[in-house]
Amino acid sequence: MTKQERLKKANEFIKLIASTGRKFFNYEENGGSIGRFELRSGRTYFIDGYTNKSIYTYENHYFGNSFTEGGTMQALVLDIAEFIRTGKPTNAKNGYGGIYCDHWGYPSQAMAEIQRKAKEIGFTAGIDEDLERRGYIVE
Repeated sequence: MTKQERLKKANEFIKLIASTGRKFFNYEENGGSIGRFELRSGRTYFIDGYTNKSIYTYENHYFGNSFTEGGTMQALVLDIAEFIRTGKPTNAKNGYGGIYCDHWGYPSQAMAEIQRKAKEIGFTAGIDEDLERRGYIVE
């Protein structure tokens, strides 16, 4: 899959997150839009749906005041951006529980749908592989 194809899949993934549960990344009701990824000169940017500002999605320090979601979603954006760049599963790489954590506050059915989509596009290899890669301690 090319970087452009991964970008398209990542934006489909963001739209799913924005259309279910707490509707993270969705500011359409406030006069904004749904957040999205763009490629510029081969670099990955996230366009915040509320501020409509571009954020270079390589490291945390590029986010500044341009990002209106919290830390979990910022880490998710960084993970998705790395997936777009590399084509490798990157779920939970940037210091949060990933799509399998319970910190989102989404209904379980919505999270299951998000998890299925993440696996379908290659963002995650699945919970077993993610847990093994991250070295989580599961009781």
